[in-house]
Amino acid sequence: MKKKLYYLENYDCLDRWIGYWYQIESVLDLNPKTVLEIGPGNKTVSDYLKKRSFRIRTCDARSFVKPDFMSDVREIKAKDNSFDLVLCCEVLEHIPFEDFSKAVSEIYRVAKRFAVISIPQRVVYSQLH
Repeated sequence: MKKKLYYLENYDCLDRWIGYWYQIESVLDLNPKTVLEIGPGNKTVSDYLKKRSFRIRTCDARSFVKPDFMSDVREIKAKDNSFDLVLCCEVLEHIPFEDFSKAVSEIYRVAKRFAVISIPQRVVYSQLH
């Protein structure tokens, strides 16, 4: 049996676990009743929040993730103002730049109160001589 993308060895490195912590803390600080996590990956964040009694649903365009909503961030299959908080972390960098505004508009459309958005930061250092 072939391993799935999100359960490969070394996927959950220290940086990723630190990211999970910040995502979870952001939700806990805002204390919403309902949450939509877009791009749940291996569902570490959504599983944790469920265990903390949050009403959380997931959205992803890939069926093997088994999301509650099978849709792309640029066209979320949920009603307007459906969730108190929309969590979209490490997703937007995977879409073409020209679609960024559409994705953010969709997040805004389905969010009733809050949106937590995160994109990875990569810094390239070069040594000048």
